[in-house]
Amino acid sequence: MKIAKQINESEYEETGQLIECGCCFCEVAFDNMVQCYEGHLFCSECLKNYANESVFGHGKVCFIVRKQLLHMI
Repeated sequence: MKIAKQINESEYEETGQLIECGCCFCEVAFDNMVQCYEGHLFCSECLKNYANESVFGHGKVCFIVRKQLLHMI
C-alpha cells in the first residue's frame, strides 16, 4: 500500500497536480486530502494532528484560525 501511495504521489507531482494543504502548506496528492464542511482542503496528516490535539491537547484548534495566524507571522 505504501508503494502505491508513493507512485500516486510521484504521478501527481510529474503532472503538476499536487494541491497545497490549507494548514501546513505542503503540496499533497488529492487522494491524501480531506475537505471540511466549508470546502477547505487539508492533508490527512494535519487532520490526524488536529484530532490528536482536540482529544489529548489543550482543546480545539480551528484550521481557519490557524491559517490566519500563520499569515500574520
